[in-house]
Amino acid sequence: MPRERRPKLEGGQPDQGTLAERALLAAVSECSECAIFGKTLDGIINSWNAAAEGLFGYSAEEAIGKPSSILIPPDRTHELPNILDRIGRGERLERHQTVWLRKDGHGIDVAVSVTPIKDDRGRVVGAATIARDITEQKRTEEERERLLAELKEANQRLVAANRRGRELADQAQRWAAELDAVIEGVGEGITIADGNGRILRRNRVGREILGPSPQIEEEQRWTDYAGRFGVRYLDNRSVPSEQFPLARAVRGEAISGEELILVRPDGRRLHLLFSTSAVRDEEGRVALAMSIYRDITPIRLLEQAREEFISLVAHDLRSPLTIITGFAGLLQRLPPEQHGRTQERKAVESILSSAKRLERMVADLLDASRIESNRLTLAKEPVDLPRLVEELVERTAEITKGHPVRIDVHGPVPAVLADPTRLEQVLVNLLSNAAKYSFPRCEILLELQPRAGEVLISVTNRGLGIAPEDRDMIFTRFHRTRAAIKEKVPGLGLGLYISKGLVEAHGGRIWVESEMGKSTSFRFTLPAA
Repeated sequence: MPRERRPKLEGGQPDQGTLAERALLAAVSECSECAIFGKTLDGIINSWNAAAEGLFGYSAEEAIGKPSSILIPPDRTHELPNILDRIGRGERLERHQTVWLRKDGHGIDVAVSVTPIKDDRGRVVGAATIARDITEQKRTEEERERLLAELKEANQRLVAANRRGRELADQAQRWAAELDAVIEGVGEGITIADGNGRILRRNRVGREILGPSPQIEEEQRWTDYAGRFGVRYLDNRSVPSEQFPLARAVRGEAISGEELILVRPDGRRLHLLFSTSAVRDEEGRVALAMSIYRDITPIRLLEQAREEFISLVAHDLRSPLTIITGFAGLLQRLPPEQHGRTQERKAVESILSSAKRLERMVADLLDASRIESNRLTLAKEPVDLPRLVEELVERTAEITKGHPVRIDVHGPVPAVLADPTRLEQVLVNLLSNAAKYSFPRCEILLELQPRAGEVLISVTNRGLGIAPEDRDMIFTRFHRTRAAIKEKVPGLGLGLYISKGLVEAHGGRIWVESEMGKSTSFRFTLPAA
């Protein structure tokens, strides 16, 4: 609305009210923090306050009389004609946000309000422009928009993360259900504990193997729980609770296929095959410990029944064999005139040879049965090995016939604590094998070598050697190499199994080294007396 003007005084001078209004307007303009300037309809600046000088850098002398376009950037000159046209029609422009130029050429964000100035007759004769620096406001708004955008993006990420989290949680739940089904359905017993030895769960087979038990308390440790059981090694020695498989797994130890005897509270004895593993956290500490155990009691019962049957048969065969051998020996010792014919003598020798061979087979079966059932007994005493070996080689000349036997003693050999009869049995088995599988007329080497706390005995022959696929099985019961089967070498496949059992019963170990087409060496150790 145009300001109402008061009547002028005589002589064309404005009245005192008009002068007061102008003075007040000038004072307000000079005191305002906003840039205020006036301009004509064609855009020429005709007034300029102090705030305008500070905002745009032009003094009043520099600005007045200049076109207002000096404040307009080249890319915004299209705005000026539109503003002047609107002002010319008497319209008011309110808080138009734009960019104007300072004297130094830098752009500045401003909010512009333009009010038309009218004369006494209501005609628009100019315009008053108020410009306010909104740089901080724009910066604040931009920062707010940026923060809002970041907040929106973060919120979207959070929503996506929540959605992914729900998906992962669902997936983890499915995996947990599948894992639980696998653990529960596996055919072996499983017990799981945390890193402190606290039991977390047992599966169905584990509950069946361990038998009825009180509810496992949340804080109950495996060693406390296992105290209800008796756990024994195969030689019937008691296993300390800290050596129970799961207790060892809690300490990070891994075992595989260790057989122990578990005595349940109801008195049942179970043969269990244990394996353990542990899951560690990022710092290497045991987070989960697991014990897997399989009940092999039915297998051991079958083996026991088989061993008892073999032992029974072997014992029952001994009596008639003794009679046959005795009478064959008696016939052999009769005067020639009573069985002088060559055919009779050969028949007696054949009977005696077959009976002795059958006796050796029965003795092998009995020894294998004793080893398997841990019923092997030894009569240990200090043994002079060099002397025993020399005497044995002389006595077994018939076994090694066609193959000279050389004895090498490397340095002073200490006495060993052994059962002489059983030690001879091992050496006879090895010398017999060496003779069977040697090249014709090749030497057999028997070596004695002292080592730290023990003596190493080696029997080496030159021959075809033992194939790699046979070496891992050669000390098992009834195993016969392909070469033995092909050449139809007689035997039950028990000699090396018995030799291994006898050496280990003495506290030693036995192994084979072979090079195909060249040589084979059987080596075993015995502890020094």
